[in-house]
Formats: sequence, C-alpha cells, structure tokens
Amino acid sequence: MNNIIKNAVKKTTDWVLYSGIQNTEGGLSKIGGFNSWFDTEKKNYRYIYSEITGYGLTTLAYLYSKSSNPLFKERAVLAGDWVLNNALHETGGVYTRYYLENDREENKYSFDSGMLYAFDAGMVLFGIARLYEITGEKRFLKAAVKIGDFLTDKCQKEDGSIFAVYDSKKGELISNNEKWSTQSGSFHAKAAMGLYSLYEITMDKKYLAAALKLCDRSLAFQKESGRFVSFSDIGATHLHPHSYSCEGLMYIGIKLKNKDYIASAAKGIIWALDNALKKNHLHYLYIGGRFNEYERVDALSQIFRLASYSLQKGYIEDFYQQKLDYLTENILSYQHVKDEQSGGFFYGFSDMGEKLPHINSWCSMFALQALDFYNDLLNDKKISIDYLV
Repeated sequence: MNNIIKNAVKKTTDWVLYSGIQNTEGGLSKIGGFNSWFDTEKKNYRYIYSEITGYGLTTLAYLYSKSSNPLFKERAVLAGDWVLNNALHETGGVYTRYYLENDREENKYSFDSGMLYAFDAGMVLFGIARLYEITGEKRFLKAAVKIGDFLTDKCQKEDGSIFAVYDSKKGELISNNEKWSTQSGSFHAKAAMGLYSLYEITMDKKYLAAALKLCDRSLAFQKESGRFVSFSDIGATHLHPHSYSCEGLMYIGIKLKNKDYIASAAKGIIWALDNALKKNHLHYLYIGGRFNEYERVDALSQIFRLASYSLQKGYIEDFYQQKLDYLTENILSYQHVKDEQSGGFFYGFSDMGEKLPHINSWCSMFALQALDFYNDLLNDKKISIDYLV
C-alpha cells in the first residue's frame, strides 16, 4: 500500500506542476492563477479561481517544505503575483472567478460582479502568508496585511462571526441563507488560520484576537453529536464546510494548545467517520436526519487527512485507522491515470447525483495532502499541519 500511495502522490504533484491546471502562459491576466478544473468532455478550463489559487499557494509551499525543490517556490511566486496583479481589490478582499470564456452563467461570482467572498480572502491570506515565509518578499507581506485588515476591520461582526460577502459596487456586507457559502457560518473558522499566521508574522494582536473570536463563535454551530450546522435555516450539514470548521479549529487549537478547539475538531471528525461512512464511502449531505447517497472528493479528502493527523496525535481512537485503509482505496478510485491530465482527481458527484467529468483542482490538492499525510502516518513520520491546504 505504501508504494501505491507514494506513486499516487507523485502523480498528483506532477499534475499540479505540468498539467496546465496552473497557468504558465497567456499574459499577466492568467500567468500563475489556478484554474477550477479540466473538463474531460469539453477539453477546457472554465475559469481561474482566486480561492483555489490560495490553495495552490499553500500546496506549493507544502511541497516545498517537504523537498526544497525550487520549482515549487517559483510556481508559488507566480501564483502570489497573479493574486496581487489581478484578484486583489483595493479593500483587501479578493475577486472570485476570472472566466476564461464569455461565460456568465453565475455572474455573481465573476470578477466584474464586484462580489468579494470573505472565505476566499481567508484562503488567499493563508497562502500568501505561507508564501511570505518562504520568500521574505515584502510585497506579499503588504498584501497579507491588506487582506487581514479586510477580514478584521470590514467583515468581522461583534459576535466574532464574519459577513460572507462584500458587494464592493454597492458597499454592502451580505449574509443570507441562499447557500451555505453565503451564510455567516462555522466554516469561516478556516479563515482564522490566515489571521493567526498574520499574527505570527507581524505580532499584531488584532489578528490573534480576530482569530480567537472567530473560532469561539464557530463552536456555537456544533451540535452535541459533533456535526457543525451548515444551513442555519434548515439545520442541515454539508460535509465540505463541516470539514472547514474542523480544520480551522484543529489548526488554531494546535497552535495555541487550546484543548476545547482540538476536542471540538476531533468530535467533528469522529461524527463524520461514524455517520457519513457507508460501504467505504463518505456521503456529504446530512439533511432530514439522514445522509444523501453522493460523494465529493474534497470532503472525503478533508476528513481523511484530519483523521490521519488526529490518529497520530491520539485525538481519535486507533480503530479508526481501519476505516482509513478502506477509504484509501476509495480516494484512489477517483484519480485519473491517463493522458496529460494523469494524476488529477475527479470531483465526484453533484447534488443531483451526476458524476461530473471534472478533474478538479482543489479536490486534487486536498487528495494529494490527504494521501501524503496517511503515508507519513503509516511510516511513523511526523505529520505537520503548518501547511494545511
């Protein structure tokens, strides 16, 4: 199994570098940015995604931390510069999607809509902070501070939660029940990772206080069972934002030795493994007291990597490792293994049960790290969440 996992990680690493998922040509508007996915039917990329470029930054920094290959650093700089040149708004927020064709099916996400999502800013902040740490380039620190101030000074509420969206054209802050991603939810705990990283760099306690308030507020969304509510109006849970909640709380809990945050995250991981697991699959939507029958590779990988880390730290019981053995085969079943897109991972299923033909950027990044974490667990190597994608 070890060799199979190592080979899969190597293939995904090569895919990140050489498949075209990160643009390395096409002018300043494209170079460095990460595309959303490769559509195997249409043979194209739909848009460059700022949030995912943030994940790309962290992925490249993670890979650089493990190998010191200068190419990872060079590509991370390209990604950081794409953000600074194209996606960073004057307020410190980041634009969402740069469409590569005349496609405005979801206009509220396009660059020209002026809609700035706080979560996207948090993911870019964490990636930019990691980039500054490995390069020392002041332009990245300046950008990180600008994004951090957007989150703390403009988006954060008195209760610690964060407005989900800022309409930069109207000057309005928005949170509503349209989607889980438009709500002020526990998933914003993952944005605390970037704020805490900025605190480590600048030692400005404003960012530490904001991260703590955000995590404390996120705890209020957790049920006794361990699940985090994703939809406040109907009380349902989506495993993807549930995992974001666990990631943010685990990361800040480890950094600050906060037992309550760690315990909350571990409880959320156990809930997912105990309840979402059906026939070696992690189903992602809990609604009306039961799970749907569909799976997404991002949520699957997120729970998998958190479980690997928690097993090593002793936060969850040893018997859960057997579940990870089964889930390893499941994750690998989504990896594309032919042509120039070899190594990338498919997205999985839509809410309607359609298996999407998308070799997906963030699913692949999450799966890469999940498998690498598990390989370290199997080989008794220390797992670090300093670069949690």
